[in-house]
Amino acid sequence: MMRPTAPSSYLFAVIIGVLSLVAVVGMVRGQEQSGALERQRAVEAGLLPSVVAAGQPIPTWSIWDRMEHHRVPGVSIAVINNGILEWAKGYGLKQAHGSDSVSVSTLFQAASISKPVTAGAILRLAERGVLGLDVDVNEYLKSWKVPPNEYTAESPVTLRGLLAHNAGVTVQGFPGYVAGEEVPTAVDVLAGRGNTDPVKVKSVPGEQCRYSGGGYTIAQVLLEDLTGEPFQAVMEAEVLGPVGMSESTFEQPLPERLATVAAVGHGGDGVPIQGRWRTYPEQAAAGLWTTPTELAQFLIGLRKAYLGQTDAVLEPATVREMLSSGLGERGLGFNVAGTGDTLIIYHGGGNKGYRSFMILYPVTGDGVIVMTNAEGGSELRMEVVRAVSRVYGWPHFVPSVRNRVRIVLVVAGVVLITLTVIALTVRRIRDRQALRA
Repeated sequence: MMRPTAPSSYLFAVIIGVLSLVAVVGMVRGQEQSGALERQRAVEAGLLPSVVAAGQPIPTWSIWDRMEHHRVPGVSIAVINNGILEWAKGYGLKQAHGSDSVSVSTLFQAASISKPVTAGAILRLAERGVLGLDVDVNEYLKSWKVPPNEYTAESPVTLRGLLAHNAGVTVQGFPGYVAGEEVPTAVDVLAGRGNTDPVKVKSVPGEQCRYSGGGYTIAQVLLEDLTGEPFQAVMEAEVLGPVGMSESTFEQPLPERLATVAAVGHGGDGVPIQGRWRTYPEQAAAGLWTTPTELAQFLIGLRKAYLGQTDAVLEPATVREMLSSGLGERGLGFNVAGTGDTLIIYHGGGNKGYRSFMILYPVTGDGVIVMTNAEGGSELRMEVVRAVSRVYGWPHFVPSVRNRVRIVLVVAGVVLITLTVIALTVRRIRDRQALRA
């Protein structure tokens, strides 16, 4: 019987080594997947309240129970762990009493989460020298101008101020337009020809934080005037395309071709809103349709740049500037708090029929995005966030602990105030009826 030659023995050893390595990698991946699934299930079963009584067991709920409690038909969640998307899942229905389930590809209105995405596009253009963050916006605006007054005489309105909500600009948010209503242009909105007041400057730019969707609408018109392109095209070229957010869109109204993959908005009573969803010509402030998974891609890309990687959509220096806290703990597009490992960026969203929230710890690479298709999602989204925080060991978003007696007194006070308001309302109605008689 012939013995194997030396080369054959060497080849055999290499093959055994490779197979062993593959087995080990497979085992590690299997353990990681198992751990991720365990954490996912812990989140799903561990939703938490905002306040707990001292010395009492902490109550936890399942996501299904809380969806029913808050009358939220559909939820979509994406969790980022150590800089990667660890898991994403859809829950419930696109429309109450319907048959189409929410999936990770279901589109939701992001509402004000549109703002940090818009900021990303503006900062990308600034990197290339297309625009300046500290230039008077009226130098770029053509179709509408910021009305000059005593406040702008002291300091001009700039894109930096608009992105950080310290430009002194009015109009906090927008109600949207019901299906069938005439939808104004963004310029009409700025001029007050929509369903909100004209956008004006009401304080000296740079002196105080004043949240303003109107400010982001100015930025929207500026981008269109400067580039000659529709806003949604600018966003596709500067952010959605480069990040890989292929399912997302800033198109308003939502094109019918995407209607079948969109979640229908619901009121606080769980009933679908009129026309399924509203249209927002204020695209920069409230017009993004997206998914938690694609917002996770956006956040992960920002984190890469923050840590110094130069192959991200934005340069590291730009992202560090974007995520620096200023007046009112505002960065350029994000709320910013904490330092070091506890540095956190976040933003919420609330359009008619939709509520959402997203968070990222840039240093540790942990985060979560929650999107819901009902106004009851205001509470539900934060219950989910607290569950994620507890399972993944975050330093923020934990229930406040209060003395039980204090909780009872607060509840009693709320009940008393409610009953007083009801009694006064009934009395006014009776008084009016008596006067008519």
